[in-house]
Amino acid sequence: MKQIVQSYKTGEVKLHDVPVPLCSSKRILVRTHISLVSIGTERSVIDLGRKSLAGKAAARPDLVRRVWDKAKKEGLLKTYKEVLGRLDTPTPLGYSCSGMVEECGLAATEFSPGDHVACIGQGFASHAEFVSIPANLACRIPDGVSDEEAAFGMLGIIALHGIRCANLSFGSRVVVMGLGLLGLITVQMLQTYGCEVIALDPAEDKAELAKQFGVKNSTSQVAELQSLVDSHTKMHGGDAVIIAATTKRRDPLNQAIRLCRPKGKIVVVGMVDIHPDRNELWQKEVELVVSKAAGPGSLDPLYELEGIDLPISDVRWTQKRNLEEFLRLLQNKKINLEPLITHRFPISEAEKSYAKLIEG
Repeated sequence: MKQIVQSYKTGEVKLHDVPVPLCSSKRILVRTHISLVSIGTERSVIDLGRKSLAGKAAARPDLVRRVWDKAKKEGLLKTYKEVLGRLDTPTPLGYSCSGMVEECGLAATEFSPGDHVACIGQGFASHAEFVSIPANLACRIPDGVSDEEAAFGMLGIIALHGIRCANLSFGSRVVVMGLGLLGLITVQMLQTYGCEVIALDPAEDKAELAKQFGVKNSTSQVAELQSLVDSHTKMHGGDAVIIAATTKRRDPLNQAIRLCRPKGKIVVVGMVDIHPDRNELWQKEVELVVSKAAGPGSLDPLYELEGIDLPISDVRWTQKRNLEEFLRLLQNKKINLEPLITHRFPISEAEKSYAKLIEG
């Protein structure tokens, strides 16, 4: 089968012929119909892979600390060899797709061959003709939802978990900063759940696209955003600010503090510099949260690999239950994804398409 992989050592993106993955007892084997290329996320992954070793270290100091801790426990030489081995291992790209079940493991009893499913997860729902998906990272696609819509599953539930982290109620006034894929899905969900949305993106076309989704108070001007928030909240500030932007600057976070009401909440879904002005936070007692992926269960090997669910009495919204909810919203036509799709291409043209993506 064909699969898109990146060499983390050189940064090259190639289309490889690889064996079809095995279907273990707790997984399903899915023939991919549609795989989603999220430009912002994938470009950042590719850019990181193209950096030198020193550049990778500078971009990800958290990984450097983990490597250093490992070296102190297991020895520098062993750790160094493992790092080089990791760099030499091709990395599958992609994390959100849809397709049809070809085979089911003995423990994956909720699925049957022929089911159409939405699949999520980095390293699982890759850009490949076949994918092997743990049972907790897939859901049946309901009637009325296309494979193309279902392929947005991972992005949809990242946006949904960000909203849940804001702990909102009906009628909440929410500011969304950044109107890329995540931001534009977020504003549609917020309106569905009865919230008033005020949105910003420096790109005028994205601010206009938000208006097509019913966000009347959408702007590309930072100064205008402040006046919109003031007028629609009677100068109190937003109940929550969701940052879905990607930038190395700290400006969005500092502005979010100013836009938030006292004891409001800021949720960082995107990638921004998190070094806020402590005094500003202190004055308002604003709560700052960085949402983790798609919800409880994310990156937990017991949940993702072993299929051990978290009890609904204790954890209402796991990442799988978030995926079910996202698909329900699609089925009820509460989210419109068509305007967010810019290109469609076969996997055979992957290398050419990724070259264009990297060039901008």
